Amino acid sequence: MNQKSLEKVLDHLHIQDAYATCVDAKVAHWFDRRQVFESFTRINWTTGDISVAEIAFHGDESREGANLAHFMKFMVCTRTRIVRAGEGHVPDDADDLDESDVLFDLKADFVVEYVVRGIKPDALPQTGIAAFASHNMPYHLWPYYRQFAQDVAQRFRVPAPVIPYYRVPDTHRPRKR
Repeated sequence: MNQKSLEKVLDHLHIQDAYATCVDAKVAHWFDRRQVFESFTRINWTTGDISVAEIAFHGDESREGANLAHFMKFMVCTRTRIVRAGEGHVPDDADDLDESDVLFDLKADFVVEYVVRGIKPDALPQTGIAAFASHNMPYHLWPYYRQFAQDVAQRFRVPAPVIPYYRVPDTHRPRKR
């Protein structure tokens, strides 16, 4: 990670909104909510496209650029699966799942939108934006994603997926002196 490039981005991006844009949820045909068995949650997450928008507002045209707002949108694809644990065994994250054990499969795409202040988006370093997308943006999206996944699971009458609180990566924790 390029810390200096990230620092050039941090002061300019301010979270505006986070929302789902596409949802696909399925419950296995064999699942009955009265069943009791061990299960685990598998979470996959990928950051996709990043786009920039400029919006012009009518108002004080006496100052150049005063009526422009810049936004940056990060696309995120998530997949949350609740899986029956065979004989209490939870496979490693790198292991493939037995699809016949997946009782709930939720795919949801999100947009995380930021206002860009104090600089034009094209002046931000691309390495800083990439670092922001992999380290800071997930921190902002996580509570929205967590609540969304648990709400959808409740509506589908399946066990709530176990989604822990987001932990700030070690690279972003203050250094002890």
